Amino acid sequence: LVVGRAFEEVFKQQASEEIRTLGHCRPVFTKTIYRLGLLGALPFLLLFLFAPQLFALVFGATWETAGTYARYFAFPLFLQFVAAPLSALFYLKEYTRWYTILEFGQLVLVVLALFIGSALLRDPDTALLLLAAAYTIGVSVRLFLLWKLAHK
Repeated sequence: LVVGRAFEEVFKQQASEEIRTLGHCRPVFTKTIYRLGLLGALPFLLLFLFAPQLFALVFGATWETAGTYARYFAFPLFLQFVAAPLSALFYLKEYTRWYTILEFGQLVLVVLALFIGSALLRDPDTALLLLAAAYTIGVSVRLFLLWKLAHK
């Protein structure tokens, strides 16, 4: 959270300056997404690869299943880590309506995932996998739209 906020503050300042001078913020967007990707890749990869073992080691063997569930969310959390600081671009370019629609769309996906996995299929594993997929889709769409905004 602290790292993301620091990146967000620097990104907002530099993106604002580039938008004012260049009319777009491709350079700082590209630099920031690259740096966030590099910074987050290793921790989230380790979470994906070793979450069950880490949970069992730290919290006890009964928590290994929680580590498996944490593994499901490693990729969407990585995407969120990258997207969150860049989301300030919606405000800088005055596309807050897009951001609101995206957040509502992600909420709909999350509710559908939970409903399908829990109520219809009655399978917690499937519910959590669908939930992770819903977050992955939502954040991926947000990153795509941010990329488009940075180049506009």
